[in-house]
Formats: sequence, structure tokens, C-alpha cells
Amino acid sequence: MNDANDSDSENRRTDNFSLCMETLKARMPSEQHDVLAKAVHETAHLVAEGHQRSGE
Repeated sequence: MNDANDSDSENRRTDNFSLCMETLKARMPSEQHDVLAKAVHETAHLVAEGHQRSGE
């Protein structure tokens, strides 16, 4: 039961994040959004691998 709740919560966070990125895409110049999207993607990849911020 907890796994289903965790999955639903993760799906909501993913959906909210996707909506935020789409909103920014509509408001930002394409070049700036591309840089942001790349930075977000690379950061998510590093976090998934277990990297920490500098100084931690």
C-alpha cells in the first residue's frame, strides 16, 4: 500500500515538474530554455548517481 502511495506521489511531482518546465519553455527564449533543460537533466543524472553538492 505504501508503494502505491509513494508511486502516486512521485508521479505527481514528475507531472508538476513537467508542467513547470513547459511553462518556462513558453516564457523563455528557446536558447535559454535549452540551456536550462540541459542543466536540469545533467543535475538529475548526477543526483541519481548519488553525487552531492560541493562542500557537503
